[in-house]
Amino acid sequence: MEDGKSSGGRRSLAAKFAAAVIQADRWDFRSFGSTVSLAALAAGRASGYVTFWLDSAVHAAAGSLLVTEAGGVVSDIAGEPWRLESDSILATASPAVHADVLSLIAASRR
Repeated sequence: MEDGKSSGGRRSLAAKFAAAVIQADRWDFRSFGSTVSLAALAAGRASGYVTFWLDSAVHAAAGSLLVTEAGGVVSDIAGEPWRLESDSILATASPAVHADVLSLIAASRR
């Protein structure tokens, strides 16, 4: 997970999400940039990756392709299909992990 230099509401959401992940006690929480994280996810070395603010697709386009080609799921933090214009990214190893992370994001919005 990374906040992607988000601000305002997105930064608050990132902080609440990080707290929810830690409290859920289901995953190890690490913070790496998109280049390393998405490649690790595609290689089966990570379960998921979230960026709450993406200022340019250049930081995630190649990695998102690697993840989808490896059978992972890629969307934005609202669960909509990820596009080059998306301003966030949620990439996971499986649909089940994707649903779990989306539910934590939704709970963090409250």
